Amino acid sequence: MIISQWWWVPIFLLLVCITLALTVNAAFIYIALILIFILIPTVLMFTYFNHLATTEARIAVLQKSITIDNAGIHVNFEPIKHNDIEHPSNEKTPKPIFISRSEFKQIENMGNSIMIHLTGRKYRFISIPIDAINGNATDFLAYILQ
Repeated sequence: MIISQWWWVPIFLLLVCITLALTVNAAFIYIALILIFILIPTVLMFTYFNHLATTEARIAVLQKSITIDNAGIHVNFEPIKHNDIEHPSNEKTPKPIFISRSEFKQIENMGNSIMIHLTGRKYRFISIPIDAINGNATDFLAYILQ
């Protein structure tokens, strides 16, 4: 992600603006304030929406049923119901997602959930609550680790 690699750029720009305000012209303090209150929050907003659009965020937020077999994880989403007065039957069902077993990087038992780290980006994982598992959680974890 760009933000994780270039986090120092806004801090550097702020330091440059403050230095220029102290040495050259006080008007540079306005540029520093623009950076703090307009540009940096806008970039963070787009970063938030980028993370919100990932597959893992959809799996975490939407109602679903998860099936795990030898091939991988099958995620089938339930229809999204809108509370629209004009069109009460307006439902959308997101496409199902399949995550193959080759994408599993690491599996952890977190106590209340099982976290499956996936290959790819740094923070790509799926958390499955223990309460959602039918049967014994240790048998499930042993099955996943096969």
